[in-house]
Amino acid sequence: MTIVWPRLGKRKESVRVVSALVTHAIAFLRRLIMSSPKGFGEQQKSFDGDSRSSDAISILDSSLESGTSVFTNAHHFTIGTAYLVDNSSGGAKMHTEEERRAEEKKQAKALKNLAANGMPSAMLDSKERVLAPRCNEDTRQQLRIETAKWEEHQRDERRLLWISGPVGVGKSALAQTVAEDFKAKGLLGAAFFFSQPNDCRDPDVVIPTIAYELALILPGYLGIVTRVLANDPLLFDKSHRRQFNDLIVTPIRTLIAKQQYIAPRSLVIILDGPDERKDHTAQREFVEMIGQHARSEVDSRILWIICSRPEPNLKVAFSSADCKATCLQWSLDIDDEEARKDAIRILQIGFANLRNEYPDQLSEDWPTESQIRYIADRASGHLGYVSFLIRFIGDKHYEDPSGQLEVSLRSLEGTSDPENPNPLHMLDSLYTHILLSIPEPVLLTTLRILGVFILYGNTTLTALLLANFLDLDRATFYRALLRLHSVLYVPPAPEAGNKCLQVYHASFSDYLRDPVRSGRFVINEGAVHLDVAVQGLRWLNYCGKRKDHRSLPKPKWIVSHADKDTVIESLCTFAFTPCWRACVQVPEQSLAPLIAALRIFDFDIYYIRPRADSEAFVDFIRWLFSLGADHPCLATVDAWTTGSGAIDMEGKTGIYHHNADPHRFVVSLIKDATPAERYRILLRLGTDPAAVFWFTVSKIGYSYFNKNTDSGDVTFRYAMKRQAPISIAITSHSYFWGMIARESALMITAVIRWQLMAAAVGLPVFTPPLALRV
Repeated sequence: MTIVWPRLGKRKESVRVVSALVTHAIAFLRRLIMSSPKGFGEQQKSFDGDSRSSDAISILDSSLESGTSVFTNAHHFTIGTAYLVDNSSGGAKMHTEEERRAEEKKQAKALKNLAANGMPSAMLDSKERVLAPRCNEDTRQQLRIETAKWEEHQRDERRLLWISGPVGVGKSALAQTVAEDFKAKGLLGAAFFFSQPNDCRDPDVVIPTIAYELALILPGYLGIVTRVLANDPLLFDKSHRRQFNDLIVTPIRTLIAKQQYIAPRSLVIILDGPDERKDHTAQREFVEMIGQHARSEVDSRILWIICSRPEPNLKVAFSSADCKATCLQWSLDIDDEEARKDAIRILQIGFANLRNEYPDQLSEDWPTESQIRYIADRASGHLGYVSFLIRFIGDKHYEDPSGQLEVSLRSLEGTSDPENPNPLHMLDSLYTHILLSIPEPVLLTTLRILGVFILYGNTTLTALLLANFLDLDRATFYRALLRLHSVLYVPPAPEAGNKCLQVYHASFSDYLRDPVRSGRFVINEGAVHLDVAVQGLRWLNYCGKRKDHRSLPKPKWIVSHADKDTVIESLCTFAFTPCWRACVQVPEQSLAPLIAALRIFDFDIYYIRPRADSEAFVDFIRWLFSLGADHPCLATVDAWTTGSGAIDMEGKTGIYHHNADPHRFVVSLIKDATPAERYRILLRLGTDPAAVFWFTVSKIGYSYFNKNTDSGDVTFRYAMKRQAPISIAITSHSYFWGMIARESALMITAVIRWQLMAAAVGLPVFTPPLALRV
């Protein structure tokens, strides 16, 4: 049934029209039944023979005769399969099936756009969060009850809840559990987890991810956001405040104004671990935006929960006028009464599971009640500590829970010193004990793996790629991590090609980076940067246009479902950005091996990368020039000009770079450069052989392609002889990958494969364009 709605927003008029339509439909049905031929005899007999049906007909007859509506005093009714058409602008326009499908396609495109610019792995139900910490059924009960009460009773006053606490106190476990509780009640709007394994360092992905989650549960919201993205395709290149307003504030406000259903009471949006981002400015910006929204949009029915450490910059943000007026602050203390009780529950449940798993080794009274109390007292309510302890005692690689318990008890002796202010001292002692169990010949490899994983790991760096990147075979890799399974998830070999290492608790990473806590086991960050830089250059040789296959590194570990070419391609993809970022962070006293590697590196490789990667390469170029007279041959300027001055670009790779102060940037390359808004530089990188680039630096807003840019932008262009340039302009949220080469066998192979697939499924043959522009 299709209903033509005369005026959206006028409820009485709308109900009158619906009532009239239904009344006429009932009258028609009545006449049809009463005048039906033999074929309807049985149905008519059954209809007339049912006293309840007769009463219903009498009611309908009286309603028709009196002219009253059958909807009088009606409520909680549903009209199925109806399309409502807005005729407020005049003229009846029916929603055809084609229009409905077209709208669905637009909405699907909008969802894909949100997902592409967000981080799905940070959402509640992502597969990357299968091992995420959760509260046990009997733990943190009071906090969970109080959180539910806050949502139900204080949503009109305190619309923002900040739950803070030190590392390891269980904030992420609480956030995960509360999010699951709210989702079960239909009250969860969105959840974003900055914590491991997501390693989210890019603040740009937060708002698109929240918008994507809201769009999945609110059809009206999806329609609004679809139109917003269609009207402003470059929205994701604009400021966080503009995105927050256009994708969160305005759509929710519109839904409320139209009195559309949002949730039974409210929708809760949860952010966990924003303090784990290094960008303190972005941290404060998000808190300020949320606080302002919670204070000004009193009718939005959106509630916010933020779980984080009480970092100084966040304390400042939460002390703002907006946050003070609308924010409720809870502090999770390690040594509070509920945490102590929860620690005992975790220990009791964990030991019971171990007794069931090792019935022949362990008696029913293992461990003793005094041992449980002793551990709980020493843990002082640190839930991360007791959870780790249970994993350590039940480590499958030892298969000796009784012996592991004795080791744990011995490690706790003497840790109750009241003058020691470090609440993680007990946890650190166990971390130290684990690392001490690693044989000395293996320890260097272990720390090398941990260093690259902690400083440069991301969701694309699988265990297999990490091993190959460091030139380690399978046996060496797993032998180095054998004693770390209680603190580190190490995927089994068959799954190493698509799963990454994961630390069970962020306190282990913090421990390894703090020389006071870890002592001789501290990660030497300078050595890690050097390692990543040199190894990155080795693998990037595969991207060279003049590569010598005899000198290229070979992968040490190939699994059955990943062929050699796939592994090499993935290694090159990963190596590009970390390599340039690592180079600029190598300590001066460790530069010699890096300089030697750069002297023999051929910079004439394929430079088609996303913007973030491209900016890393630009920073690397500036760093090369900063080396000065000590290494003059690694980067030199052959010629330069300002404005649109002519420069020989033929056959050379080009780089475009937007900068707020181009003159200041160029002076780091050319000391006598005159002020200008645009520069063209012909520069040479490397020595044997050298690669020549044309490098264009311009002020933000300066147009290359007849369009303005409002943010830093890096573009690579390869100018081919006697042909129009092939160019890919890559901005902050465009992840388009490609490879430009006249002589590339890989490109030829890809085209051939496409032609074969197209012919096999009956598609027209596709001819790759000579010019691509994003």
